[in-house]
Amino acid sequence: MKSSFLALFSLVPLLASAILPSNAVPLLPSQESALISLKTAWRSCPVTKTWVAGADCSKWSGISCDDRGAVFQLYIYGENSCTGALTESVGNLTELTSITISDNWRIYGSLPKSLSNLQKLESLEIRTDFNGGRNSGLSGALPNSIGNFARSLTSLMLLGTRLTGSIPRGLSRLSRLVYLNLDGNRLT
Repeated sequence: MKSSFLALFSLVPLLASAILPSNAVPLLPSQESALISLKTAWRSCPVTKTWVAGADCSKWSGISCDDRGAVFQLYIYGENSCTGALTESVGNLTELTSITISDNWRIYGSLPKSLSNLQKLESLEIRTDFNGGRNSGLSGALPNSIGNFARSLTSLMLLGTRLTGSIPRGLSRLSRLVYLNLDGNRLT
């Protein structure tokens, strides 16, 4: 009797995991709002079709969330038809440690100033269409505020983005930076 009770008791965690969803964490309202704003700015982007208000974090493609529902990774790549701008709303995803937007993106606009809100950001990678950058319309300079990531940024890759202007002095404040690639830009 005792051994059958122990056997039954040992099945409780297994049964609970089968019944209860393991990643049923809703996004924090501020995080959901920021992502919906990005979705609106990105036209024809298949990955954002899963970005539905009220859905659990695990249902949203291209992001990872912590157990509170805060987004810590944004990774959109290999989506040939994505077109749009990286909007200021990205700065509301304050728990982000990694942003990867790459492979055949047609991104335009400037780098949002709100990126400086992302004090935990360790990796920023934006790669656009490498056909001479002709499908990329990212404009403007690499902002001096890039130096605000001094405590966290270890990898900065902005490839084929067609940024212009001088390399900002703020870049020298990135004391933890290990990897830097600015190929395909018009920086001096």
